[in-house]
Amino acid sequence: MLEILSIPVLVLVNVLFASRRLLQYHRFLQQEEYDSSRFIRWIFENRFFDSKGSTLLFIAILASYFSPIDSRASALILVAVAGLLPAIAFLEKDPRSQGKIQLRMTERARRIYRVALSSYALLAFAIVPLALRVRFGTAIEQMLLGQMLVIQLMPLTLVFAVKMLAGGEKKVQRRFVDEAKAKLEQVDPFVIGITGSYGKTSTKAILGKMLDLALAPTFWPSKGINTEMGITRSIREELDVQHRYAVVEMGAYRQGSIAKLCRLTPPKAAIVTAVGLMHLDRMGGAEQVLLAKSELPQHVPDDGILVCNGDNEGAREIARRHPKKTTLLYGLEPG
Repeated sequence: MLEILSIPVLVLVNVLFASRRLLQYHRFLQQEEYDSSRFIRWIFENRFFDSKGSTLLFIAILASYFSPIDSRASALILVAVAGLLPAIAFLEKDPRSQGKIQLRMTERARRIYRVALSSYALLAFAIVPLALRVRFGTAIEQMLLGQMLVIQLMPLTLVFAVKMLAGGEKKVQRRFVDEAKAKLEQVDPFVIGITGSYGKTSTKAILGKMLDLALAPTFWPSKGINTEMGITRSIREELDVQHRYAVVEMGAYRQGSIAKLCRLTPPKAAIVTAVGLMHLDRMGGAEQVLLAKSELPQHVPDDGILVCNGDNEGAREIARRHPKKTTLLYGLEPG
């Protein structure tokens, strides 16, 4: 009787745990631009597997194994799991409001989250009966083992949600991008693109504020927004007819990333903060990183402005390869 009552309780507790933990995974999925293969590769490379929830369940299994075989002991273990498992997730930092790069709960993010959480609940209900067929310990221990497996499969529910919504999302994204392009053409600000392996976000914020205070109203996407859909949303929601300048941070996740952003926000000037060894796993090598960053100055017209970090060898090389009418180097080194 206890086992029958335990199934919905364990599933409910696990889903409550997932309602918060999914946000942690979702942040990194969003950083990978909802690319499922990159997201899964990132998880394995960084070993971002659940340890806290699984450890609690493993301890509960051991406690059940070494406890007297009676309903009272099993009930106490289930009560402990029911109280501690959600607490583990809810005591973690909320990625929507904390961390260097926060999870932005856009309409797309909300749709993916809802589908992922629903599929997680179905998965939890499906695996528990299967776990009861495993020849291992008591029924309580089998159910706890099944819940452990469900938790480890959590990232796959986000991948499933992305695949399920892919068709509709592409249409929505295309419409949003077209609206952003039309609005940018209408306002027609002087666009300054910024790229680099580091220093992009702070350079954008400083330059945007300086232009806004010293010259004319200036638009710049907040914090570390540097992807096509992030910039698209900022333009649609924040760009105003009074803006005379626009400072846009452009992130390179692979070759072609910056070129796509330049088609969205054609730059008249560019700043290259540095060319380092970031994203070598995606790019393939140092030269590929340099080529990816070079896409920004390549889209600046010949009579435009290019500003590069003279203290950085890669940035100097970009200035040599793609000079403009006005090419400037800045730095602290005497040379």
